[in-house]
Amino acid sequence: MAGPILKRANALVWLPPRGDGRSLPAPEARLPCFVRGEGGAWVRQDASIETLAQRRTAVLLVDARDTVLLTPKLPPLSGAKLAQALPNAVEDMLLQDPASCVLALGPQLDDAGTRLVAACDRGWLEAVVQSFEKRGVAVLAVWPASLSLPLAAEGRTLACVHDGLALRQGELDAIGWPAGPDTAAREAAIVALMQATWRGPASAQTPLRVLIENEDWREPATRAAQHLGLRASIEPLAPPVPAPVELLAPLRGRLRATRLGRLEWRQMRWAAGLAAACVLAAVIGLNLHWMRMAREHAELRAALEAEFREAVPTATVVVDPVLQMRRQVATLRAQQGSAAPDDFVPLLARFAQALGPRADDAITSAEWREGTLRVRLSAGFAEETARDRLRTDATAAGLTVRFESGREPVAVVTVKS
Repeated sequence: MAGPILKRANALVWLPPRGDGRSLPAPEARLPCFVRGEGGAWVRQDASIETLAQRRTAVLLVDARDTVLLTPKLPPLSGAKLAQALPNAVEDMLLQDPASCVLALGPQLDDAGTRLVAACDRGWLEAVVQSFEKRGVAVLAVWPASLSLPLAAEGRTLACVHDGLALRQGELDAIGWPAGPDTAAREAAIVALMQATWRGPASAQTPLRVLIENEDWREPATRAAQHLGLRASIEPLAPPVPAPVELLAPLRGRLRATRLGRLEWRQMRWAAGLAAACVLAAVIGLNLHWMRMAREHAELRAALEAEFREAVPTATVVVDPVLQMRRQVATLRAQQGSAAPDDFVPLLARFAQALGPRADDAITSAEWREGTLRVRLSAGFAEETARDRLRTDATAAGLTVRFESGREPVAVVTVKS
């Protein structure tokens, strides 16, 4: 998942530490960033949040001092139950209330249930993400900066950014450390961090990759490496790599609700007015169309009634002129001794003509009602081939045959209109 996110992002932003006041980055403050250059390569460019608005999408890196990496043993749960049990599992490892933290799950470390968990202040992180999104920058992911450092094949990777340190010494092993603004404090911080975290004896052949935000870090990094007796390669800050844990995922639901509550309805008044006008025009148009159709219906009914009264002057009440006309025609035919094409006998005879030689044993039952003949045929007409042939023969005889289902050989026969 992290790989596709990195491909979609147009900027990678290393956030400054929140500090004691938990302040947000100022919109005009210059932040260490990597932006997409020509050919899709990452280019180092310090930029403000206002400047990043044209980039549209970004991945945020939380300073190593603002992210705590924990390794609790978690129960064998999953989904919502694991998320519900997580605050209790890490409560003794945090200095603040777990309910006020974002707790993001990382990979499993062993078969005993030990798992990586990244913790960060929830309120501060929500405010930072919202400050970017208010300016039109969609935040695709939030990663711990310490776990986004390029992992060295041998030795460790140290990043010197924002008067602080981030050390990555394994795939899932990283730590943040405070430094200072002056050379001496930075050198002392690097020495203290390396001595506190070093495993095994150090030697001049032990490599240390140091990534520096600017040239002010080069001298303290060089002096600290000499003091420790390490072989250090000091380079400019490199583009981050996808982290194995994502801090934004637990916040997506809350952020979505916040966005809906933050909608500026005044800015949408023109769109809302246009939508209301469209709805009103549609309602008026439908009513006008209905009125025109009702008028046409009344005119047609009046014309039919006039023709019926002209043909049958003895009629006193006209309810349905079409039906009454059909009944009157049927009555006249019966008085003259002639049958209508859709009467039972003529309809059955024409259907038998359509069956041809098969008529002897094809019909097992027949039912007639109001010009419609419903017949049950023998089992041979369950096949589609026999049905297609019957439809063709019935069409030639001026009839329409429709089978009620694909299994039962029951056909509805009417005179072809």
